[in-house]
Amino acid sequence: ITLRDGPVYHVRGKITGGTLGTPPAGLTLMLYPRDYPVSSGSEVFTALSQRLGNPHAVASDGKFDLVDVEPGVYDLVAMPSARNRGPFGRTEVVVTDQDVKDAVLPLDALATLSIAVSVEGREDADLSGGVMLWPLDSRLYKTPSGEMDRSGHSQINDIVPGQYRPWITTRLKDVYVKSLRLRTAAGGKDVLESGLDLRESGPAGTLEMVLGADGGAVSGMVRKGDAPAPSRSIYLWPDIPNAERSPNYKVAASDDDGRFIFTGVAPGDYRLYAWDEVSAGVSLQFDPTFRRRYWESGAKVSVHPHESTQADTTVVEAR
Repeated sequence: ITLRDGPVYHVRGKITGGTLGTPPAGLTLMLYPRDYPVSSGSEVFTALSQRLGNPHAVASDGKFDLVDVEPGVYDLVAMPSARNRGPFGRTEVVVTDQDVKDAVLPLDALATLSIAVSVEGREDADLSGGVMLWPLDSRLYKTPSGEMDRSGHSQINDIVPGQYRPWITTRLKDVYVKSLRLRTAAGGKDVLESGLDLRESGPAGTLEMVLGADGGAVSGMVRKGDAPAPSRSIYLWPDIPNAERSPNYKVAASDDDGRFIFTGVAPGDYRLYAWDEVSAGVSLQFDPTFRRRYWESGAKVSVHPHESTQADTTVVEAR
């Protein structure tokens, strides 16, 4: 552990909005450095919360005072505790060479999202399963989820406003997300490639998801050097901008012979990867800056409806 001596400052301000007579019970303030790696694990943010996220930092009138903050650009975030289904807030704070005296942190209400899933051409399909909303911003500490009934309906409450990638699990095999639309009071929007953005959607909405059953398959072998690479995670990314927002990215594991197979793959173009480091596969692969650095290292794959495609790949050494 290396300690550095340098100037530090106060970040003072006030929480506004919400139902403030007093701040919500258990409200936690966090200062996230803007240049912090998106792949940082939860243990890092736990340490940050102990350092800067003091639940008692908010006074009864909504004022707060965070101390010993070094210069930098931060996201100041107010999050409800696990026991409190309260509001959420975020604002930018820039610390230069003096105390910040008038930061304003507005609160937004948590959102509710209804889920309606169907399968193209199969009205009687049993869609029992679950739906999750994976945060595209690792600073959103919670992954909202809910159970789907046979008809494909679910409701997720208390969602922190932010950007998400929807992910579903059902009993159906070989299906993919063909259509994804968010309907709110302001109208409908296609979010298949752009991702689900609940920051300005209002307190409630409906996510309409249509599954396609005409997907293809991708199989092959992963090697490290000249040898097969067993027990390796293989990632199939849509070859589109902002691929981390797509619900049709897939992951599979190679067997003892280094072979793998993906089924129910949406027709289209993809990049196929296997990372050398487990930490890179789990975390950094969702960072678009990291992925662009190694984009050309991924094997190109084109998938067609109801067809199988053979594609081998080699382990990428992430640096």
